[in-house]
Amino acid sequence: AGTTMTLWLQTLSTVLTNVPGILPTYNAFRRRMYCEGVIGVFTVLTSVFYHMAETLRRSLLGMSAGQWHRLDNVFALLTFNGLVLNLLDVEDPKELELYRWICVCVVTWCQEAGPWDIRYTIGPLILPGLFLIVHYFRTGRFASMRRMDVFKGAGFIAVAFIFFARGLDEDNDYLRLNHGLWHVFSSIAFHFFLSAKVLPGEVRSTLNIKLP
Repeated sequence: AGTTMTLWLQTLSTVLTNVPGILPTYNAFRRRMYCEGVIGVFTVLTSVFYHMAETLRRSLLGMSAGQWHRLDNVFALLTFNGLVLNLLDVEDPKELELYRWICVCVVTWCQEAGPWDIRYTIGPLILPGLFLIVHYFRTGRFASMRRMDVFKGAGFIAVAFIFFARGLDEDNDYLRLNHGLWHVFSSIAFHFFLSAKVLPGEVRSTLNIKLP
C-alpha cells in the first residue's frame, strides 16, 4: 500500500508541477506569439503524459513512457530554441520561419536517434545559438528586450537549473520533487522571457543588446 501511495504522490508531484506551464503559454497567445504558444501547449501535455506513463508504468494513448519521453524532449528543446531565436532582430518574418523549421527538423531527428544520448540534446540547443551569431555578424544587432523581464527570467532559470541538476539523481529525489520544481521555476522563467520580447509596434526598450 505504501508503495502504491508513493507512486501516486510522485505522479501528482510530476504532473501538477506542470500547471505553471499554462502561464507562459497563455502569455504567448495573448501577445500573438502563436508558434511559442502552440509549442507551450504541447510541452505541458507531453510532460504530463510522460511522467504519468513513467511513474505508473503503463501506456497512455497507445504510447509507452519511452515514446512520451521522446516527445517531451522534442517540445522542451523547441521551447529553449524559441527563446534563443527570439533574440534575433529580423525584418523579414520568413527568415525567422526558416530558422524555426530547421530547428524543428533537427530536434525531431536527434531525439528519434537517441533521446537518452546527451549529444543529441546539446546539439539541438547549440544550433539556434549559431543562427544568432551568424545573424549578428550580418546585421550588427540583436532584438530589443525589456531589461527587468530579462533579469527576472535569468534569475528564475538559474534556480530552475539547480533543481534540474539535483533531480538527475532520481533514486534520491523523493517523489521527484526536485524535478517538479524544475517544471515550476522554468515555467516562470519562460513567462518573463516571453514578456521581455519587444514586438513590432510596442515601445522600444532601453535594453537593445549590442556588442562592441
